[in-house]
Amino acid sequence: MDAWDFQVFAAVAKEGGMTRAADSLHTVQSNVTKRIRLLEDELGTTLFHRHRKGISLTTAGEQLLPYAEKIRQLLMEAKGAVTQSSVPKGPLRIGAIETTVALRLAPVFTRYGKLYPEVDLSIATDTTGALIADVLAYNLEGAFVAGPVSHPRLTSTPVFEEELVLYAPGDVKDIFRFIRARTPKVLVFRGGCSYREKLEKLFSQWGMRQVRFLEFSSLDGIYGCVSAGLGVTLFPRGLSEQRLWKGRWGKTISVHRLPKKDAIVPTVFIRHCDAYVSAAMARLIDLLPIGESNSARG
Repeated sequence: MDAWDFQVFAAVAKEGGMTRAADSLHTVQSNVTKRIRLLEDELGTTLFHRHRKGISLTTAGEQLLPYAEKIRQLLMEAKGAVTQSSVPKGPLRIGAIETTVALRLAPVFTRYGKLYPEVDLSIATDTTGALIADVLAYNLEGAFVAGPVSHPRLTSTPVFEEELVLYAPGDVKDIFRFIRARTPKVLVFRGGCSYREKLEKLFSQWGMRQVRFLEFSSLDGIYGCVSAGLGVTLFPRGLSEQRLWKGRWGKTISVHRLPKKDAIVPTVFIRHCDAYVSAAMARLIDLLPIGESNSARG
């Protein structure tokens, strides 16, 4: 077996099929199928279940996948190490939760783009849980997520500090009375969202044992339903201080502050401990503000 076998295996696992893996690797399906069979023969085990809907990993395949991903990452790092120039260039794939993109990252990325125009920076938005998984799998070089994050394979650097507030329909004056009397729905991103977990804990502290969630894929969708009186949500206070937010939602959504012990959370930048730090990544880290506080406003 060689490194290419592991790259083929990882591609098949990621794409969920031989044909799609062949397309991603810019080769033909017969080559992919042959490599997988040879790898299975050499290892003496079956790596994929073949079925009518496609393929899926066996238990042995699931155990092998982290090693294959690590080998793929090491090959990329080795190539980067020997071709690295003093000028940052090439792709840099970063992840971030949507609230951090909306509130914090535009000035950082605008400055970065002006300083390093040869870097192809791309941003993937998702929940904290999903972004952590992507960094662990080497799919992202780093990510801005809601902290704290403690994981033996990750480095975590506090970058921003946010004050979380409750957003409710515009006519709500007493948020705690409203929650206890109405048992409103909680409007959130899908599972893995740290703000969702935080709000569920707060409701439990306030005696609300049955929390009804409605899941959305965008901030605008959540705010639109809060505005329409459908429920409440929990996001950084800084979002409500933006001019565009005030103009669109300021009259139909009320903002309610929480006790400081419940409100202050860090946003951290995470990276894989074993990942090679490219020049492009190093320059981005240099530009990050450390511990910039949003809670001191107002």
